[in-house]
Amino acid sequence: MARALFFLLLTLLFLAHPTAAKTAGFSLKLIPMDIISSFASKNLSKTDQMKLVESSKARADYLEVVSNPSANKINFLVNRFNSGLYAVKVVLGERRETRMLQMDTATGLVWTQCAPCVRCFNQSDPIFNGNQSSTYRKIPSNNSACRTPPYRRANGQCLYGLKYGRNAITQGVLSQETFWLPYKNTLVPKQNMVFGCSNDNINFNFDRLGKVSGILGMSRAPESFVKQLDNVIGGRFSYCLVGISNTKRITTSLLSFGSDAYLPSNAISTPIVPVSNNQNYYLNLNDISVAGNRIGFPPGTFSLKRDGTGGCIIDTGTMVTLIAPSAYSRVIEAFQKYFQPFNLRKVRSKTSQGFQVCFEMKRTFTQYPPMTFHFQGADLVVKPQFLHFFDMVANYSCVALLKGNTKTILGSMHQQDVRFVYDLKNNALNFAPENC
Repeated sequence: MARALFFLLLTLLFLAHPTAAKTAGFSLKLIPMDIISSFASKNLSKTDQMKLVESSKARADYLEVVSNPSANKINFLVNRFNSGLYAVKVVLGERRETRMLQMDTATGLVWTQCAPCVRCFNQSDPIFNGNQSSTYRKIPSNNSACRTPPYRRANGQCLYGLKYGRNAITQGVLSQETFWLPYKNTLVPKQNMVFGCSNDNINFNFDRLGKVSGILGMSRAPESFVKQLDNVIGGRFSYCLVGISNTKRITTSLLSFGSDAYLPSNAISTPIVPVSNNQNYYLNLNDISVAGNRIGFPPGTFSLKRDGTGGCIIDTGTMVTLIAPSAYSRVIEAFQKYFQPFNLRKVRSKTSQGFQVCFEMKRTFTQYPPMTFHFQGADLVVKPQFLHFFDMVANYSCVALLKGNTKTILGSMHQQDVRFVYDLKNNALNFAPENC
């Protein structure tokens, strides 16, 4: 009940602020970060490989915690370890300052580092200072939204604390500022956008060069970037993640909103499942195929349970896809059965950083299988080049799947070269293959 009231109060706050200008649509450049660049060159160090796997597992832990109905009882909202996957540039404040934020479809609050810093991680851009912007203001503690964790009242201000995996913690002041949206070769102000001004941050590691200063929350939560712009973009956004498994140079793509989020003519659609008091994007997954052969899971295998366990989530912040434990073994067995006739030499899982189906690579072998996620009303085919992990130094390849806790999470690696269009007004996820 308290959780429901919290979401209602936040919605009233975040949708009530005035709009300086309504736009038909706009796009932000979507930039692959550190580990993506390393992955594309097929030159991941052992440390990067472990980071890839561990960050995906930590992300799964986070999604389990926030799906628990009792999650609101903790003082800090527990998120996941940030490894830096895809980021966008945003412009904010009176002086139109540019900051790079990590796109995150499973986080609500938009936040960036702010001065004066108690503790801050390395950042190449100047740390944002609200005192130097006439359009900046702090949300007062008597605001009705400042009653439930992660928000709390102190010294006349509305404070927050977000705890991430590996003891990464951000704390700050809930604030409002003007964000500038690109529209027809100019910047249009969107006033009073709610965001987090984080002035105490420890144990973050977004990217090696310090380009990222915070997070762009893109979930269904009322404080997210998407929901705050609901009356501008009509609950619609899209992205196409650049393919990273070949040797072509890493390029950027676009994170598009409103009318810019075009729907391809060949797009198919599956429902986004509304879940009370939960900000994630749940999908109805019915079955899985390996190399075109359906495994035939019984109905309900991937369903969300009343206690918050189970279910299938699509998430850009998880790189490697995780399969629910009730289905994982059968999926792995299907891949093992497929590879068996080729007499490939197996590689021990200790060498392959947690992946279960790994073989030494043969230059002449090209018969890697695809995998299909059979969602309600729509099938998502993951091409072989995006399904498998290749270590060119150690000369082995693996099926890039991990065992989840209770949930199945469709990670960004398996979303490559597909146009995804989120239609939150109609609770639909549309998608079609595309050369991003």
